[in-house]
Amino acid sequence: MWKLISLGIIVLCLVVTGAAVCSAAQPLSLQTGNPDVTAGIRFEGALVPFWGDMPDGCQVVVKARGPVTTHPVRAKTGLDLSPAVVGGLPSLYQILSSVPLQDIGEDIRREIGIDPHYTALTVDSRVFNVNETDEADVPGGLRDLRSRQAVRQLVADGLYGHFEGAVETTENGFSGILYVPAGGPLKDIQLTAYAIKDGKIVATAAGSLDIPQRYFTRPFGETPEERMIYLGILFLSFVTLSLTALEWLQKGRTSPAARK
Repeated sequence: MWKLISLGIIVLCLVVTGAAVCSAAQPLSLQTGNPDVTAGIRFEGALVPFWGDMPDGCQVVVKARGPVTTHPVRAKTGLDLSPAVVGGLPSLYQILSSVPLQDIGEDIRREIGIDPHYTALTVDSRVFNVNETDEADVPGGLRDLRSRQAVRQLVADGLYGHFEGAVETTENGFSGILYVPAGGPLKDIQLTAYAIKDGKIVATAAGSLDIPQRYFTRPFGETPEERMIYLGILFLSFVTLSLTALEWLQKGRTSPAARK
């Protein structure tokens, strides 16, 4: 009798353990949809939907990072900050979360790369002269100043940012929209999703996306200024063709008289 009871307890433990393992092994996935691109004579931004499955009861953070490139630093009056180029910074760096960032533990924030000052990104940055390819010979303090200025410009342009509540979660899934503004990268944008539960990262998923180059999709522009430019070009083209046609007609009329 006791042997049967013991065997039953063992089987029950195995079932419970197996169920717990299956639940813990529920995967985290990440997918992206077709970007909704806005473009006139240039790229003006894109909305990229993303979604995925996640373990039950988790919160989700999605990080979008573009390839490293150079960024011109605009001169600022009143400071020793002449125009320069800062290299080594990502062309896009956005954090989208389903919860306020202050609700995420400090260790997890550090692991994901959540930092409103983007300090870790500027560690490897380099400063170049505007008209030279060589690295500028500037003091470390000035290099840091220019790197921070470049980051502030990227934040102002919407390329860098932390967006709380940009990810919506359901019982076992999540979704959101990534906005890549004008000036952002079109190729090799890396996405990483983090599932967080009980103060730990329990799963990650990664993916990448490319934004199609849909230029000249609106031949008369998006704004009144662009339309004026197009109309001016069309007007000048019309005048040029008209003058050329009149010149040919006049030559055709005068050529017989010239032969006499």
